[in-house]
Amino acid sequence: MAEGKIRVLVVEDHPLLADALEASLSREEDFDVTVANDSKRARPLLEQGVDLLILDLDLPDGFGTDLIADANKGNPGVKVLVYSGTSDHDEIRSVLRAGVAGFLHKSAASWSVNASARQVLAGHQVLDRVALDAARTHEQAMEAASEARLTQRELDVLTRLAKGDHTDQVARALGMSPETVRTHLKAIYRKLKVDNRSAAVAVALRRKLVE
Repeated sequence: MAEGKIRVLVVEDHPLLADALEASLSREEDFDVTVANDSKRARPLLEQGVDLLILDLDLPDGFGTDLIADANKGNPGVKVLVYSGTSDHDEIRSVLRAGVAGFLHKSAASWSVNASARQVLAGHQVLDRVALDAARTHEQAMEAASEARLTQRELDVLTRLAKGDHTDQVARALGMSPETVRTHLKAIYRKLKVDNRSAAVAVALRRKLVE
């Protein structure tokens, strides 16, 4: 990477999109742009030092959040801009919790990444409509959960129930025993004033505790 320039690492596995991003970002005279198409190739480049990481989440060898942690470890002050095709609110919230500086959906044109890159490098957070919707939905759910006095773990169990998971699947997904899941269920039933799973999910959906 060229000395004195802003070191930009793009991690994108789709060849045409990677080329488009590289071409667009390289028009910035003070950007030194490098592209990697998976986590394995990205990690040595992160170790060399980067100022801005532009990251797809769905990579051939893993989910992009692992690279966010790696980037923060070895690059104090690094800015991370996620450029992803996901609209899954859980995935988006996970990267927002990881402390990224921005999120752009891939429905945005590649040239818009340049302006967003400048904004995050200047210390601003950039969130597009998809990310804002995910953050807003999460905030509403947490407010509703607070009113119902549900704990975060009980809310996690409810979310899995709403996805159709049975007790063993919930236990595996959340890293707890089936007995612990049943204990949480009893607390959920009591707090929501219901006596079965279907009723609990119905109340949760009506109150927007889960999506």
